[in-house]
Order: sequence, then C-alpha cells, then structure tokens
Amino acid sequence: MTWIEVVDSAVKILGGTLIAGVVGYVTVRFTHNRAARAEYAKRRRDLLEKVLEMMGQFDKIYRHHKALFDALTQPALPAVREEAARRFPVLEEEFRVAFEKFADATAILLMLDEIKAEAALEAYREAVNQWYESAHPNLISMSTQSLTQLRADIIKKRRETMSALAAAYKAL
Repeated sequence: MTWIEVVDSAVKILGGTLIAGVVGYVTVRFTHNRAARAEYAKRRRDLLEKVLEMMGQFDKIYRHHKALFDALTQPALPAVREEAARRFPVLEEEFRVAFEKFADATAILLMLDEIKAEAALEAYREAVNQWYESAHPNLISMSTQSLTQLRADIIKKRRETMSALAAAYKAL
C-alpha cells in the first residue's frame, strides 16, 4: 500500500465516522426533543385534568348546597326540611373548603399560562361566592328573582370556564 492509499483510507474512515457521529447526534437530539415535548404535553394534560377534577368536586358541592337551600326555603315535608336543616351546616363547611381549592386551580392555570381559562375560572368562583354569601335559609339577602338570576349566571360562567379549559386541552 502506498501512502496515498493509506491517506485515502484514513480520510474515508474519518469521513464515515464524522458522518455517522453527526447523524447519530441529530437523531438522538431529535428523539430527546420529541420525548421532552411529549412529556410536557402529558404534564399539561394531567394538570388540566386536575383542574377539571377540582371543578367537578366543587360543582357537586355547589349543587348539593343549592338543593338543600331549596329544600329549606321551599314548601316541603317537615321530615325533608329537618334533614336539610341538619345537613346544611356540614355542607357549609365543605363548601368553604372547596372554595380554598380555587386558589390551587388558579395557580395551576396561571403556571400553564392559560390566562383565559384562569379568568373564566375566577369569574365562575366570584359568581358562586356571591351565591354562597347570599343563600342562607335564615337570612336570605337576595330576592327570589335575584337568586334565580344568580343561578343562571353561575351556569353561564361554568360553561365559559369549561369551554376555556376545553380549548386549553385541545391545544395540546
């Protein structure tokens, strides 16, 4: 073998090694970025689902509170009213605790940079808080018409919040 053949072989080996190294690096980098994006999307989805779960639990408590309030303020059988009166204070505490979870949900949405969803959630919380402060069977501070309008507003705000969360979820 002549020195030209040795240099030629060395250049080919070196060139092949460099090409393989570059291709390997690009492949690993692409795979890593793809895995990182998939993990990010999964974590966002998990956090959004956590917010949805919090909202679902809160909504159950609100609906239960509304049903007990209706049982206490509408004509009903004495046994129904007594049971509602017994359960209402316990539910009041559950409702108060559920309101505290809004801070967690709001923080999650802000961390995910979901400003519209957070604003919708805050509007929903504000509407339900108005209900919470007004709907006490012994001291009703709002008229029946105002309470009915407030219930309609709560439903509207809930739908807007769910729509904003759905949009955030679809964007993944």
